[in-house]
Amino acid sequence: MMSVALAAVAHEQGCDVFGINASDGQMMNVRISPAGQAPLTPLIPLGGAFSGAPLAIVGASLVDRGNQDLIVEVLARGAGGQLFSRSSTNGSWNPPQPWVAAPGAWLRTPAATSNYALNSNDKNDIRDLVGVGLDNRLSWIRAAGNNWSTPPDTALGGTFVTSPAIVRPSGIDLAFFAVDVHNRMSARSRRENEGNVTWLPPNEGWFTLGDGVFTSAPAVAVDGPECDILALGTENQVYHARWRVPPFGNLPADWHGLGGSFNSPPAAVRMTSSLNSSTGFLHVFAVGDDNQLRHRCLTSSTWLPRNDWQIIGGPVNSAPAVAAFANRVWVFWLGSDNQLLMLSWDDTAGALPSNLLWNGLGGDFNPEP
Repeated sequence: MMSVALAAVAHEQGCDVFGINASDGQMMNVRISPAGQAPLTPLIPLGGAFSGAPLAIVGASLVDRGNQDLIVEVLARGAGGQLFSRSSTNGSWNPPQPWVAAPGAWLRTPAATSNYALNSNDKNDIRDLVGVGLDNRLSWIRAAGNNWSTPPDTALGGTFVTSPAIVRPSGIDLAFFAVDVHNRMSARSRRENEGNVTWLPPNEGWFTLGDGVFTSAPAVAVDGPECDILALGTENQVYHARWRVPPFGNLPADWHGLGGSFNSPPAAVRMTSSLNSSTGFLHVFAVGDDNQLRHRCLTSSTWLPRNDWQIIGGPVNSAPAVAAFANRVWVFWLGSDNQLLMLSWDDTAGALPSNLLWNGLGGDFNPEP
């Protein structure tokens, strides 16, 4: 299966994308304009030497009341599975900061989320990260401000064969998703209210979401208290289910195949009000077994294109990374020469992009970090 090689995160100031340089293993970054395809910076080397794909989080740091700095944090695995992080402030990586070790050792690239979209002007951000440790069990760490630490209630239970997903549905502190050793999609939720923490199911239990059998890590997009979950099935088709996160419900996940045959895990984003978006569309991307990047979009009740996937182009040499903010969608991938490529559009003009002119951003990236 094609590897995840890139990470992207969007925000008011544009979209940041990260990848690992092929020649020396250091992290590379470029920031894209919030208006579309134009890069605001050249490819910037950030140092380090990494053996795992990056992940990126957007957050905010309170400067004084009513003013916040926008923080973008990138993390990646180094030698022995150790995770390291580095942050920019309002797009600047200067003065140069060292890479800082985070707790734990990780078998696969973790997943992360933050409360950035929920931030008010009177608090700093909280970032959460979950991943598969060297014992094949899930571990969870949290950062409030600058420092990552291990919360006291981090025993998540279960044994899993894929990287997890972590999201923040409305009214829920965190929801976790992963594929277990029986290839079933599993989930559990954590809700914190005035210092009282409730895990569902309790006692390190996990919900099994329907009868699907899955071969890729899940992609999860949030829509209020509900989640859209996507993953590859055993015949390499992308499957989709919608699930209302407990305690607001626990409806059985009804899985539907979206057709096609794919050799990358899917990437997905839902255009919700938390992104300052008005459409509510769910955008899904994956690489077909012909190495062409493909796209489908779920509007209120209809998948577009109706009977097939839209071909974005190719050949493609990595799984896609997708990000969105304020009605704009960005999707990134590596071309056959491992150059960074990008397509962006405003989805208020249509659920499907009509202009399929990609933008080459250069570089020579590792497609299998």
